Amino acid sequence: MKKAFLIASAFALSGCAKPVDQMNYAEIHQLADEIKARCAKQTAPSSPEFDNCTKIEAQYEVNTRNRKRAAAAAALSGVADGMTQAGASYSAAAARPVAPAYSAPVYCNSQTVGPTTQMVCN
Repeated sequence: MKKAFLIASAFALSGCAKPVDQMNYAEIHQLADEIKARCAKQTAPSSPEFDNCTKIEAQYEVNTRNRKRAAAAAALSGVADGMTQAGASYSAAAARPVAPAYSAPVYCNSQTVGPTTQMVCN
């Protein structure tokens, strides 16, 4: 259960946002249009501030996506480390010999009494 939560958290941290360096041409243009729309809300598209805004927003987008990717990778690395440790612990436990709980010999006698048989052990 904990492992499933960590994996889900890693995907949530990644935000399902593909890093810019892994985007195809159409995705990059869609992102550029989104950035232009954000900047158009703040400044006029023909102003020098608009150009600065698009550059800053584009760099912010790249940095944010890279940071989310690094956080997701770190979270998944933690899950992998935990699974490795659990496997090693399980293997070590399986390799240890199991000591018997009671090592004294047990003697049993059976006695037939009528139609039933009774077992007496000591």
